Amino acid sequence: MERGAPPDQEQLQRLRQFKRATLDVMFQHCDTFYIHCQPHPDLQIGQRGLVQQEKEEGIILVFGPHSVRHLALNDRFLLCELQFSRWESVAIPFECILRMFDKGGRVMVQWAAPAASEEDSATRSAPAAAEDRLIRRSEDSRVIEVDFRRSRKDAPEDA
Repeated sequence: MERGAPPDQEQLQRLRQFKRATLDVMFQHCDTFYIHCQPHPDLQIGQRGLVQQEKEEGIILVFGPHSVRHLALNDRFLLCELQFSRWESVAIPFECILRMFDKGGRVMVQWAAPAASEEDSATRSAPAAAEDRLIRRSEDSRVIEVDFRRSRKDAPEDA
């Protein structure tokens, strides 16, 4: 695959399989972790949806013992219910997953964002440094922002 070229179907399928296998390992070995998802036309966050900032930069989702239920993986998606202010059905296409962080905010896995096809370019944007935010409620009360820089100092090494 050329740098910057959209992946072909075979490459996309291999990338999905690799991300699914990585998620299997994360769910087996990590109590809590975070997934940064880039904007994608097939990303579904229940009735909550994405707020404007998330439509531009993506969203970081928390996967922990009290924040996720009814977890399933298929060939294209991570499917589950996530706790926001209420339980929301979530469908995450593997190709929109950019990063996975541990509990202390250290990047455990990071992938390059696949180039968007022309029809996708209107709905996908390059993610900003979403992990560089402070834990606080934004003016839109549906968003909690996370600043992992502060938690690195306090996080145990074996998190």
